[in-house]
Amino acid sequence: MSPPVAPPGWSRWLVPPAALSVHLSIGQAYAWSVFKPPLESALGLSGTQSALPFQLGIVMLGLSAAFGGTLVERNGPRWAMTVAPWSASPPASCSPRWARPWSSTG
Repeated sequence: MSPPVAPPGWSRWLVPPAALSVHLSIGQAYAWSVFKPPLESALGLSGTQSALPFQLGIVMLGLSAAFGGTLVERNGPRWAMTVAPWSASPPASCSPRWARPWSSTG
């Protein structure tokens, strides 16, 4: 299978913002240590409870690398960049509810 080729007239200026968004989303996992203390104090969470979103993010990162690598080879990087937000967003958006299911803030 030949690699995907952009059609004539396709702007190469779309690549840098796409690459930046990928790097920012990966860096979000490693910036967790900055968000963890304020999250714990604001929501009254223990260290274990506040670590759940980070743990889920790292698990998703590992699973996406392990299983998604072959799919990227088959379908191309545009497909992967479309699927990635849908697989990484649910743990991030649900984490406050999982940490304190009785709370109305999550």
